[in-house]
Amino acid sequence: MFPDLTRLQLSIGSPGAEHRSGRSAKRQRTANLLQPGQALCRYARNRAPVPDPIPELAALPPVSEDPFLEKYKMAAQEAIGKILTGKAFFAMDDDTVAETRRVVQQIISDTSSWQRQDYGNLSRGTAVELEGQHSEELVRALRNDVRVPTIDSGGTVADESYDPSWTFKVYRRNNRLISQQLVDNAESFFAGMVQGFNQASPCVEQGKPYVIHYRFDTTSFKATDVFHMDALWNTREYGHQKQGADPPFFAPLDSYTVSFCYDDALDKFECGTEVLLGVPTLTPTAMLQLSHVNGGMLQPAQLKLLWGNSATIAPEVGENAEWRKSAWQLLANAMQKCTESVVAETGVEALLETECYILHKVKTNVLSDYAHYVFHRADATSADPARSDVRCFANIGQGREEQNTDYYEKTITLNTGTEATIKVAWN
Repeated sequence: MFPDLTRLQLSIGSPGAEHRSGRSAKRQRTANLLQPGQALCRYARNRAPVPDPIPELAALPPVSEDPFLEKYKMAAQEAIGKILTGKAFFAMDDDTVAETRRVVQQIISDTSSWQRQDYGNLSRGTAVELEGQHSEELVRALRNDVRVPTIDSGGTVADESYDPSWTFKVYRRNNRLISQQLVDNAESFFAGMVQGFNQASPCVEQGKPYVIHYRFDTTSFKATDVFHMDALWNTREYGHQKQGADPPFFAPLDSYTVSFCYDDALDKFECGTEVLLGVPTLTPTAMLQLSHVNGGMLQPAQLKLLWGNSATIAPEVGENAEWRKSAWQLLANAMQKCTESVVAETGVEALLETECYILHKVKTNVLSDYAHYVFHRADATSADPARSDVRCFANIGQGREEQNTDYYEKTITLNTGTEATIKVAWN
């Protein structure tokens, strides 16, 4: 269960902060554990001032009033139909194929099979506000301390200082070197992430390393400048219910993110991850009907025909490993992708004009996990490398490391006096 959001606070010290930006006194800073409404700002993909967070996020019209609902239905029919057609090529029983197709169409075309991603999805998550000075320290270290080796046309090796136009190839080629320089020169930022994660997450495992990924390059942000949900090692959240609902398909996720932007003068501006509420998705009941023997609509032979013999069609409640290999998961993958296509094709402005959708962004310097549970995108338009802007997106968890990635590992001391091992890399 998530903690009581109304009472918990996180104290994050700022070692050495008294030496930066003319500050002469060391202060103890506190950051509240925030509720979803407090951790979101109004939509603004520019440098305009962002108003205070607003709590009125739940008043969306019923999904039946969405003028684009038929597009989502058609996309779902097409996506699942392609899967069935591919599997049915090897089937010998034409009647079973036809009946399976009929049931799928019946479920998808029924408006009661659909619901909106709304404020309830966001309320599954938690957030904690981090120390803004730490993020400034990280950006300062990036600009002043990061050096990567380059070879000129004459074969001379030189140290090249940070350039806002660096692409992901520069970070990938110098992954461990850049990560080491960032950690060594901005350790309090990484310590603050660990402390925030320890406060906000119900999945902390004592003694286990913390895996932290970061991005600064605009090429990566533009690649995520479309609304999507994350794969998260084959535990897509499409169609899942809240923690504690019946049935709780997966355990809480352990990945939290934070983003922030600074201009050339090290003045910060809002550039948080944007979330789109109101997107129609299949209900958990419809998901079960299309993927699980307990759904009561498709027989085991039909489910195997649709999803293949290797997919689990009767995973046990709470058994994460079974759900990750399940027909439910395959359905979630397909539905997620076709929904992303509808949103991209329709366009955000057209969606917002229907008043069936709400677009918000997470506040800068807020470590949160809201994006796991809704369609979201990077605010890739806010930071301009031509003006020496820097946008950072960082992720922390205790899950698996990325394959073929060279991590910089270090043991750091938190403000509580305890030690934590971090593994840091660009991703």
